[in-house]
Amino acid sequence: MTINQVERAFRAWSILVEVARNRQAIKYKELGDETAQRAKIREGS
Repeated sequence: MTINQVERAFRAWSILVEVARNRQAIKYKELGDETAQRAKIREGS
């Protein structure tokens, strides 16, 4: 399976904006976990 970097960036962007607005930091693993969790919610899983 090919990783679509544009889609990955699109899904991560809202999380990164939220973190920045709160003047916080996020680790790559946390970003990946949060992105995956939100994707599952969108899919209805």
